[in-house]
Amino acid sequence: MIKLKNKKVGLFYIILTDIFLLDFFSKWIIDKSLQLNETIRIIPNILSFEKVYNEGAAFSILQNNIELLIIISITTILYILGYFIKKHSEFSYANIVALACIAGGAMGNLFDRISYSHVIDFIQLDFLNFPIFNLADIFINIGVIILIINILVAKNDK
Repeated sequence: MIKLKNKKVGLFYIILTDIFLLDFFSKWIIDKSLQLNETIRIIPNILSFEKVYNEGAAFSILQNNIELLIIISITTILYILGYFIKKHSEFSYANIVALACIAGGAMGNLFDRISYSHVIDFIQLDFLNFPIFNLADIFINIGVIILIINILVAKNDK
């Protein structure tokens, strides 16, 4: 068994890698299983999978600006990695999980943008009028929510 010198570093890279791989394989399965705009009802009136290509970012903003989105993604990932490398010993485990979620999700969508010039989205909440999204998007949002909660808790502690 591999023995890690620093559990925080190991945790960060394990979570980041697992999120990237989970996102990659979920998109690969959807891409191989569904035609473009084909829908499968998973839980009627609650959850469907519909394969769509998103050439923008969240809510289809910056549509058809793939180069800019690639630059933003790379910059974000490099910033998180650099910040983590410099400051990881000061981070709580919650912040490590949050940053790994954001970086792993950003890497998943970056891979799609570089490989296909679009992101594969497929998760549709049928009970809401909400854009279709993917697992990378979910993890990015989980990471942001954890960071916000940690900031609010830290402000309350002071």
